[in-house]
Amino acid sequence: MRALVTGAGGFLGKAVTALLRDRGWETLACGRDKSAQVPLDFDDDAWPAEIEKLAPCDAILHLASRVDLRPDADASIFTSTNRDAIKKLATIAKAWGARLVLASSVAVYGEAARVDAGTPAAPATPYGRAKLEAEEALASAGVPWTALRFAGIFGLNGPSHLGLNRAIMSALEGRAPTLLGPGQGRRNYAYVHDAAAAVAEALERNLDGVHIVAGSETPTLAQMLDAVASVLCPGSPVERRSGAASSDMIEAPSPVLSPGRPFRAALKDIGARSTRKTAC
Repeated sequence: MRALVTGAGGFLGKAVTALLRDRGWETLACGRDKSAQVPLDFDDDAWPAEIEKLAPCDAILHLASRVDLRPDADASIFTSTNRDAIKKLATIAKAWGARLVLASSVAVYGEAARVDAGTPAAPATPYGRAKLEAEEALASAGVPWTALRFAGIFGLNGPSHLGLNRAIMSALEGRAPTLLGPGQGRRNYAYVHDAAAAVAEALERNLDGVHIVAGSETPTLAQMLDAVASVLCPGSPVERRSGAASSDMIEAPSPVLSPGRPFRAALKDIGARSTRKTAC
């Protein structure tokens, strides 16, 4: 089996590409970097021609994304990568007879405290609206498709817009994480390697439609940071500072996907993968 992967050099893309190769897939890694197998810039209108030169693939994974979670973000920055690309990729997928998988986001739900796949979409940011528009374009494209709505994704060297990733890196560098406020809000972020497994599962089981990918446990922010300190920086308690209260943001994972590992198990895996020697 052969898969074209956009955003293959990104946080999720690297994990997905490595996992698929381990499972015997041939992958074509697309990215902005000139060194990518298939250099691809979605801001360049000529990019579809580069893909059309390739031999057909069995699947297209659109993992590339622009991320800006601010409610006042410029909506135009999401147009080419998060929305318009899926329409052009769908045309290619139809010609190839390929399944098209979109990395979407729970940002389509806006600020709802608890959601499942049946919760109406109500995006509160331009990023969330662009993801929803991409899903809508995908659903009407006439190709086999899957949209995976990812919760925040954490792991080793994860993107810093997620506070948990900053806490993990701090702990690995020998600094206990800092908690602002009581930290009573609950989260169920997805571990990056579990998120990659969900992508592979969607492909190999031909799962159609929308599915939420999130963690199997719902610890509070305080519990998460205590676990980060305990597992990755033992002996250094979390530094607690005053701050605003936090609300729950919990997404019910799709029941047809395999559940992710427990939070502490994910942290132990991060520690095992890290080459850093902490000073804790």
